[in-house]
Amino acid sequence: MKNTKHTSVHIIIASALLFITVACENLFDNPLKNKETGENIALLLVDPYVFDTQITLYFIDEETGLPVNDHEIIFAFAGNDAQYIVDAGGTHRAFSLSKTGTAELFLDPNRTPSESAPLELTLFCDDPEYLYDAYPVNIKHSTTGQHSIIVNMIRTNNSVLNNAPFEMLFNDSIISNDTPNWDLLSKTIQQNGKTYYRIYRTNDPTAGYLSLSEPAQSYQAWGIEGYLVDETEEYSIIELNHQASELPANTLQFKAYMATNNQQFTECLNGINITINNTNKSNGTASFYYQILSETDILKEGFLSTSEMPNVVNTGSFYYPTESSNLAFTVFDNEQYEIADNTYNLNGELCQKAIELNASPKPGLEPYNVAISFYCKDDFMGIAPSASGSYKEKDSNKPYTRFSFTQGVSTLYLKPGKTYNIEATIIGQDMSFDFPTNPENISEIIENASYQNNEIEYIDYEINENDKGLKNIKIKVYFKEDKCPF
Repeated sequence: MKNTKHTSVHIIIASALLFITVACENLFDNPLKNKETGENIALLLVDPYVFDTQITLYFIDEETGLPVNDHEIIFAFAGNDAQYIVDAGGTHRAFSLSKTGTAELFLDPNRTPSESAPLELTLFCDDPEYLYDAYPVNIKHSTTGQHSIIVNMIRTNNSVLNNAPFEMLFNDSIISNDTPNWDLLSKTIQQNGKTYYRIYRTNDPTAGYLSLSEPAQSYQAWGIEGYLVDETEEYSIIELNHQASELPANTLQFKAYMATNNQQFTECLNGINITINNTNKSNGTASFYYQILSETDILKEGFLSTSEMPNVVNTGSFYYPTESSNLAFTVFDNEQYEIADNTYNLNGELCQKAIELNASPKPGLEPYNVAISFYCKDDFMGIAPSASGSYKEKDSNKPYTRFSFTQGVSTLYLKPGKTYNIEATIIGQDMSFDFPTNPENISEIIENASYQNNEIEYIDYEINENDKGLKNIKIKVYFKEDKCPF
């Protein structure tokens, strides 16, 4: 695997020293003292992330709607902007892994998307066990901020040979389910302004000759697209074309997607701007699932994620049927908020639409400023990260609610007297721990924390109320000496 280190974690943290905010000073005592020894453990509290744009991938079983979190998904970005996609430490990777059904990536600060120069990527996914597969996902954004991408993973055991408009041949023989060393998945979908029919996949193939049969009807563009991985683990991208080609020796993997260009679809290049307001005129952190529909067909889906309110979030580009007269945008409630008007007609000048969402906190919930920071023994700084995560009421059967921290702070609407569980990725390290909204439960939570996380020495909690009546939950996580991630 080839990695390119754009920016090391320590350089990122050092850069972050330049902007310690007043908000952080109000939320945390600085310097902080170890409660057991009284020594100063941090002179500075900083945000290690310097990224303006975050891309969160959600790998979803398209049949069940649940995350694919029981085995690895390998993914890679292609396109001119692929070189700018990095992990939390600033490292660009040829390909990455997800074991949790999600992945969090960032855009190098040297690349700023705009309407004249949008971020353009193609995402390829693979499952080493071949239990799932997926068609490529085109990603195009002209704004900075938090962008979510839902990748619908197709179960390979659901494959039924479809009536594709042409065939793919290897050494002049049609590739079928019976062709040795080849896997074939059939599933017809509309995506990226194209119609996809099949996925052809082979690992360590013998050298040979690839060709296509002629389709019965005429297409503006048709053929296969995909990628080839050579023995050095370098990706070669195949653009949509119908030209015959060689499959060279020493190929590690070849994957091709059968597709035709859909001439009846138009691209909304700059997406739709969505303004999210909190009806009680206070701040809030939330993530709302949305769909853009043509009749009952989902043209685009994702999450509108905001770390503050009000805020404007852009959907990114999408394709829609040019002649459709029934296009709609639908957004759904979450565990924190209800949406008064959740469906909007998109007919007319679709790409000039500006939608305003009014979110109301659900009855029985109260706002809490949740402030989280992380420390390592004898380090001169602690971190208060701008990162995403999810939470839910402990022992509840409800799904996790997505949210994000800004410099370690998030305003969440929670139930008083309850205990919640947080899952988050901090500097590339997956973490899970509980936090209470009832001060009387703090001792029990602290006692259990060390049993849940091998990397954590202990967790310190404090719950208080400011002069405006807003409740603050301060969570300070102390890593063990040999487990410090930064």
